[in-house]
Amino acid sequence: MSYQAQANENAGFRPLDLATLIYIAFQLCIFAVYGRLKPGPFLFLDYYLTRLGVFTFYIAAAIVVIIFTLVKPDGILKIFRLTYPLFMVTFLYEALKSQVFLIHNHPFDSVIVSIENAILGFDSSFVLQRFMEFWLNEVMNFFYISYYFLLPLTAIMLALKRSWISLEKLTLAAAVTFFVSYGIFVILPVVGPRIYLENIYYLPLDGPFFTPLAQQVVHSGGLQGGAMPSSHCAVALVAVWFIIKEFHFLKLPAYIVLIMLCASTVYGRYHYISDVVVGLTLGAICIWATSKWQAWYIKALESKKRTPELEPVEMTVEG
Repeated sequence: MSYQAQANENAGFRPLDLATLIYIAFQLCIFAVYGRLKPGPFLFLDYYLTRLGVFTFYIAAAIVVIIFTLVKPDGILKIFRLTYPLFMVTFLYEALKSQVFLIHNHPFDSVIVSIENAILGFDSSFVLQRFMEFWLNEVMNFFYISYYFLLPLTAIMLALKRSWISLEKLTLAAAVTFFVSYGIFVILPVVGPRIYLENIYYLPLDGPFFTPLAQQVVHSGGLQGGAMPSSHCAVALVAVWFIIKEFHFLKLPAYIVLIMLCASTVYGRYHYISDVVVGLTLGAICIWATSKWQAWYIKALESKKRTPELEPVEMTVEG
């Protein structure tokens, strides 16, 4: 039986499960080592939790992963089995509010700005300010907000197409991209130009609808310290890659959305150019690496299926 036929029938650990558990273990280690140096409660989902509360959250997340490994992805459960890490990343992102400044109690924006000035000769956060217009603010922030719909829509389209292998690959690539980004946020927190350079911008970012909406989303749900790399650009690249691969007629719109989304992160003062470059590089690496990992898993699974089970043979010795 081919993997396409039986991939959705077997319970057990898959690469997306292992990736999620590895990330949870990493964050538990970070919190165990550095959490002791930070007395007091920790912010999570706008509530303050004790050190025990944060540990409990991660242990609960690990239990959820293990439960999913026991489920055979069949029927409606197939979609949840192959995509559940995408539902978890929001909560894991929120948990970073209690961890992003555990290792370093200050952001590294000054380092990013200095490096960009040395390489580019100018401050990247101002590169698009000369083109700022009221209507352009709306266009750019529309594409910025499109990020929040791009990955879910890609997953839905793959599910409707019943392209289960691609759906699983999308989940794995996107999840690993998120997890690596989250790990970098903890190790190298960068708040971004919106906060770091707030007092020196000379033009207001105004608009009637999408501009204030994007600002409200970032203000209420954004992570201070989660600018490098741009997970917006990294995950958008992953989604666009699978759209282009599976839906060729959407190639041009997908390219336009990706380019405009990346530009909007700089235009809207959410990211430096270096955040975007590192984000796109990370997304590309994760697509390649997870593709290899998934291919190895499929090959191992098919090899196991083809290996016949040998029946024990009774042997008698004469003499």
